[in-house]
Amino acid sequence: MVPAYRAGTTDNARPRTCGRAGMRTDMPKNKTHSGISKRVKVTGTGKLTRQHAGMRHKLEKKPSTLTRRLAGRTAVAKADVSRVNKLLGR
Repeated sequence: MVPAYRAGTTDNARPRTCGRAGMRTDMPKNKTHSGISKRVKVTGTGKLTRQHAGMRHKLEKKPSTLTRRLAGRTAVAKADVSRVNKLLGR
């Protein structure tokens, strides 16, 4: 009797399975880095944005001009874009 995974095929290789019985995978899956996904957002045009540093605590001591300048989001540096994209699985 021919095993089920060889029935009707010329491929003699058994399909890859993950750790649990009966679950097939073609390739290992890449996981998105959960830390970077919380810190970086992708815009509709595909650009990466992040928050400015220094806006978490001790805001009373910082000048208002500094807090206004650091408010909002900014683009990820061009040197870091490829690394961040890799961590995001893009």
